[in-house]
Amino acid sequence: MAGPAQVRSIEAVARFRAALARFIERMQGAVEGLDGQLRRAVDWIEHDQPAYWKLKSREAEDAVHNAKLDLERCLAFPLVSGERPSCRAEKALLNRCKTRREFCRGQVDKVKHWKRTLNHEVFEYEGRLGALRTLLESDLALAEAALVNILRRLEDYQIEQAPVTKDLPPGQGDAPPTTPE
Repeated sequence: MAGPAQVRSIEAVARFRAALARFIERMQGAVEGLDGQLRRAVDWIEHDQPAYWKLKSREAEDAVHNAKLDLERCLAFPLVSGERPSCRAEKALLNRCKTRREFCRGQVDKVKHWKRTLNHEVFEYEGRLGALRTLLESDLALAEAALVNILRRLEDYQIEQAPVTKDLPPGQGDAPPTTPE
């Protein structure tokens, strides 16, 4: 068994307990903040981005369709001189619309990839954070409770100490009182 504790300052123990309580509170706040940011990121990747790029893909598909119609109309009406029109602007617009459509399709695929990646990373995060949560919710809470118990015992010990005799020369407070005979 260990020797005596030799506590020299009850206030130091009390300050340590208070610092531990502040640390637990700050860590719980930080974990909650991380959880909130993670939920926002998951919502953005799983709900907002797929809907956004699905809409943009549909708009790009419609733009390609309209550009094809414009090109066909341009080609359908020959010039007054009987030549075929070049329809450069319409062809350029169709190429830009096709490029945009491919970009949007690529973004849909990227969002699917990031959804899978994010789900894996969230799983890893939750696994690693489980130990920290256990530490915060049980181990450190038990340590704080033990410190409260130690403080209570130290205060009780202080109250139970033998009274200190004042104004007596050394050695006189130790002998039992004598009765005059």
